[in-house]
Amino acid sequence: MRACCPSWAALGGLGGRLAGYTGNFLGWRAAFLLGGIAALLAVLLSLRALPLAGPAPRTAGMTCAASPPLTLIIAGFFILFVSVGMFDLLPYRLGAAPFNLPPLLGDLVYLVFVPATFTGVVAGRAIDRFGRRAVILATAVADVSLMLVGLIPSLGALALAAAAAICGTVSLHVAHSGAAAAYGRATVGRYLAAYYVGGAMAAPLVAASYLRWGWPGVVLPLCGTVLVVAALAAARESVEL
Repeated sequence: MRACCPSWAALGGLGGRLAGYTGNFLGWRAAFLLGGIAALLAVLLSLRALPLAGPAPRTAGMTCAASPPLTLIIAGFFILFVSVGMFDLLPYRLGAAPFNLPPLLGDLVYLVFVPATFTGVVAGRAIDRFGRRAVILATAVADVSLMLVGLIPSLGALALAAAAAICGTVSLHVAHSGAAAAYGRATVGRYLAAYYVGGAMAAPLVAASYLRWGWPGVVLPLCGTVLVVAALAAARESVEL
């Protein structure tokens, strides 16, 4: 189960781009209509698949879960920050020199969301075999290395950096959401709140950095953000991961 939500989130990001194309070719009314139908279908499928009953009441003798480490919640703040920061500014990079791509061609980079839909499954299996800390640290090394490649003025290099950003986000989210679930639903709620607040803050902060320092002002801060997540994971006790 832990791999499903992040994988579908990546697929949803790709679907968002497709909805934009629907608006270009069929008009905004058709785009809203199709988007509404898709959202309704998603809700109906969720109602059939998700357990909607509340948790069983606690009985005498049951103990509460241990308090979650603060580093787990803080890490959630930085994870979505990376992919939002990358994909909000990537169209500007592709539209600028030396690429000067029109939006329709530049948006093809969002095809990297396709492999990201499988990353959750791979990460989940790796966690079962090697543990969360190992997966988090390995993801961070691969993520930072490939995003740095994106500093090279090449379309292939940018595609690798974009794939690293979204796949890294999915992998880190699988590891951390699973860890949060071990502490109960309230902890999952706190983690997800931090996760989405961090993602919302990425757009204005990374945009300001891009205006000041250009594309390195996007890549380098995002690499630093991934390293913060890795450092927080390394600081936690192995029993918590």
